[in-house]
Amino acid sequence: MLHQLRQNKTLEQTVSCVLDQGLMETALLVAVSGGADSTALLYALSEIKKSNIFVLHVDHGIRSKKECYEDAQWVKQLCVHLNVPCRVIHVPCGKIQQIAQQKHIGIEAAARLCRHSILQREARRIGAQKICIAHTKDDLLENILMRFFRGSGPDGLASMQEQSKNIVRPLITVTRKEIIHYLSEKKSVYRSDSTNNDNRFLRNKFRNLLIPYLNELIPHWQKAVHHGAETQYLIAHYLNEEAQKHIKWQKINDGLMTDSKIFFEQNPIIREEALFYATDTVVKNRSQQSYKPDTVSKKITVPKRRVFRSFNQHTRALDAGPVRIVQKNNTITVHPYQSAIEEAFTFVIEKIGLYTFKKLNINCTAESENNGFYTELPVVLYGNNRTITVEDIQGTVGYMFCTDNLITIKHIRTHGTFFIAFSYDGKTFDS
Repeated sequence: MLHQLRQNKTLEQTVSCVLDQGLMETALLVAVSGGADSTALLYALSEIKKSNIFVLHVDHGIRSKKECYEDAQWVKQLCVHLNVPCRVIHVPCGKIQQIAQQKHIGIEAAARLCRHSILQREARRIGAQKICIAHTKDDLLENILMRFFRGSGPDGLASMQEQSKNIVRPLITVTRKEIIHYLSEKKSVYRSDSTNNDNRFLRNKFRNLLIPYLNELIPHWQKAVHHGAETQYLIAHYLNEEAQKHIKWQKINDGLMTDSKIFFEQNPIIREEALFYATDTVVKNRSQQSYKPDTVSKKITVPKRRVFRSFNQHTRALDAGPVRIVQKNNTITVHPYQSAIEEAFTFVIEKIGLYTFKKLNINCTAESENNGFYTELPVVLYGNNRTITVEDIQGTVGYMFCTDNLITIKHIRTHGTFFIAFSYDGKTFDS
């Protein structure tokens, strides 16, 4: 009996320590799926915080109707047992798939985006200052591994914090094994999501295949990764401070502007952080202006770091996810992306391959052809909907003039090792 009390108190004390930071009297919205993590979180909160707890269960509509219905009913019954208000929101069937297709992301990412939007909307509706998420130490580890293999920088590899804006993660230092033990001591059951065993999902590949293999192969690797994530958090914080200190952004219309000379005097990693900061600011300002409470955020996926890395002194303009970056008249401006063709664009070809950009199909190959030209890589294309200029490290090598489905090349200076052949709307042209 003493052992049971000690185990329960340990997890509850962990949650209590987070709430002690001014949150004990705050209205909390708790995301509860019915799984082990969120069930343990709700039990712990109900033990240490007797009021101002509200539960939201989101049915994403991506599993069988029977399973979704049973999960929702189970969460409702749990909330009745714990005397906690509960609301269930059903996402229309097919909505998650539609979001995934529109934003070119996976089902998991689309579900997370939709769920986050619903949680934020519900928090505003009921006046909850904070949203409690049952992220665990295991979730943190999975996120770090997934982001590492996607090529994330320091910010992506940094540890998730206990508090971030209005999101609170009381279980971020608790392992899943500890949570299962806590629920066992509480004699509490929980729901199991059938999709957790589906290894078609990327997270499940890491959770079910890679992590068990690493556990067997490399002892103590998890502790080392967590320590590395803490270091990355400090690095990310430092880089962000340095970027804001050396590169000052000035508000202009719906975007931001800075001096290009000062910008390019900075270290490349500082320039990247400055562009991330400007992108986040522009997207945030735009979402606040065009916020619709019944829709998921329309913003385009945040650009990868390599996209910002391609922005250099020769870049006239760059489409980077939700923003467009333009270099003109000794300034750099970052403003919301518009789908219509604007006055300038830039596209960088870094290696041989097939590219598609603004309906322009670009086939970069090492083999010789009759039409096109030779150049060295990387090569930069920039221009507008009428004229495209081609540059490489030695300067301008050619111009392309677009007329309907036809592109021609003039003033070609052949040199270098790679041949680039162009086609427009799938139709090849003669140089």
